[in-house]
Amino acid sequence: GLVQCSSSSGVSDEGYVVGLRGARHPLLLWQKRDSSDPGSDIDEVIPSDYKLFSGTKCAIVTGPNTGGKTVCLKNLGISVLMARAGLFVCAEKARFPFFDEVLADIGDDQSIVQSLSTFSGHVQRLKRILQSATPKSLVLLDEVGSGTDPAEGSALGMSLLQKLSNTVQLVMATTHHGELKTLKYADDKGRFENASVQFDDEKMRPTYKLVWGIPGRSNALSIASRLGLSKEIIDGAEDYLSGSSNKDVNMIIAALEKQRAELEELTKRVTEKEAEAERAMKTWQEKVRIFEQEEKSERRRIRADLEKEFEAAKGEVRDVVRNMQKAGLSSKSANSARNQLVEMSERLSKKAEGTKRNGFYEADNVKEGDLVRVERLGDSPVKVVEAPSPKGEVTVMLGQMKMKVKLEELLPVTSNGTSSATGGPPARGSTAPAGFKRHRGSKKAAGKVSLVHVKTASNTVDIRGKRVDEALDSVREAINGAFGFGTMWIVHGHGTGALRQSVREMLKRSKLVQKFEDAERLDGGSGATVVHFK
Repeated sequence: GLVQCSSSSGVSDEGYVVGLRGARHPLLLWQKRDSSDPGSDIDEVIPSDYKLFSGTKCAIVTGPNTGGKTVCLKNLGISVLMARAGLFVCAEKARFPFFDEVLADIGDDQSIVQSLSTFSGHVQRLKRILQSATPKSLVLLDEVGSGTDPAEGSALGMSLLQKLSNTVQLVMATTHHGELKTLKYADDKGRFENASVQFDDEKMRPTYKLVWGIPGRSNALSIASRLGLSKEIIDGAEDYLSGSSNKDVNMIIAALEKQRAELEELTKRVTEKEAEAERAMKTWQEKVRIFEQEEKSERRRIRADLEKEFEAAKGEVRDVVRNMQKAGLSSKSANSARNQLVEMSERLSKKAEGTKRNGFYEADNVKEGDLVRVERLGDSPVKVVEAPSPKGEVTVMLGQMKMKVKLEELLPVTSNGTSSATGGPPARGSTAPAGFKRHRGSKKAAGKVSLVHVKTASNTVDIRGKRVDEALDSVREAINGAFGFGTMWIVHGHGTGALRQSVREMLKRSKLVQKFEDAERLDGGSGATVVHFK
């Protein structure tokens, strides 16, 4: 709990056998935390990323002295040991295979008492490592091949790394020998990888950042100059290097480092732009969501208003019916009632028409099997066979043909196929509100508001159980009394159909009748006939 460490070991970028992102050495974090300097901050500890793909057996880290190569070795080793011990790893994300041993040759084992030189001390350690190493071991070697003749040290280092890459899980080594950098390009199995610690040529100091894929430069002359060595000596050393191939290699590496830095900066800007675009997209999606919610709320409000209007209209209808019953069945009172109902119909139709631009339906209340009406397909209801798609398209069945229409084109229907006055989505098999009957009217009235007619005991005649001649007399008498209402209902029942046929034959010959049709299902269907007068 003293330093913030990651608990996400086992999570890493796909394909990395070793993947550490933002790894920091815990002792450096501790040192910054306990520093007496009030301006000290653990963020000052530069994090390192380790990216070793599957198949990589050896990573060779090069670069200047004081650049952080040794810390990179120790950082990997301590992270592996912390994970093995069940501790949090000081990294943003971490993933590595199981290592049974962490074997290291770091530091100088020079000893006067044991008669060991620097080189001898390294050799003794390497012997113990080779004896203890297993195929699951992690080996860390600092300054491999150092302490002796550079040519022989390079040859010894290359042979050692070749041997270890065949016998252990992973080896990571630091060196100043340029020949070891070439192992990556000479090995056709992809077992070797180069890495380097960055050096800022402009500020003449290391950045302590670990860069993968590019070998590093020692920058010995630059560091010596920064540490105050005589300019005369530095210039002399550059003269000695001027004709060597090593200088050309360093120039190539410097150019690669510059290109990589530019690429990283470009990648950073692209990432920032992507994040900015993602934020803008989320903002836009939120605005769309709010707009859709407000639109739904507005539609619900409009429907609620229409329902209130319709309930009020039904009340007015009841008042009209009561007044008609009180006033008797005079033609004058019937015409007055019809005019009042026409006025109400026009008012409600205009109210409902004003909502069509916003659409009657929402995607979540249109179900497969619903009956709806599409104005451009005529007055007949069509059946929804597929629920709305993400694009707002609904598949309906017109006869034997399927068609795609837009959600906003859907209009509600009543049981007789005409549009509902309220604008709310009808339930399956819904009917017109009680007390209202839509009169389809003649061609002459097309495009105008159709009349609304009321079914009452005064304009309904029941002839069930009567003989044909008695029934026809009753119908003739009822026509004379109901003509002022504009519509009459004749209930004849189903039976054999003879009574229904006789009534309709008489209606065909009547000069007062404009047309007749089956009643609505709730009014008897084919067991009753609705008569519309001229």
